[in-house]
Amino acid sequence: MSEGAPIYLTGAVVTPRELILKDGMTLGRAIAMSGGVTRQAKISDVHIYRQKDGKIGSEDMKVNYEAIKKGQQPDVLLQALDIVEVRQIGTLAPRNWGDLFLNTIKGGIGVLPQRMIY
Repeated sequence: MSEGAPIYLTGAVVTPRELILKDGMTLGRAIAMSGGVTRQAKISDVHIYRQKDGKIGSEDMKVNYEAIKKGQQPDVLLQALDIVEVRQIGTLAPRNWGDLFLNTIKGGIGVLPQRMIY
């Protein structure tokens, strides 16, 4: 395993971020290091996008993190450059609500300075 390579956590985690891969890092540990999952997380539908050896593109591994937390499945060992996406329940994710809000504001009062858009 290549210690020091990045992995990425996106979606319904408290702090989406890049983490430095450490030997033996699991999905559960990476999610914990990102502050855990949000209330909107669909933890039965977590995806790990992993580069295929010597090929272009990535493999989509669907993981039931809920079953891992309950001890019904083993935790998944992460690899360098994995992208972990924690999906959200429902079709309107908070990110989409934020985009809708910002587009409404932009349409009404003009463009906000970039540092205010978070």
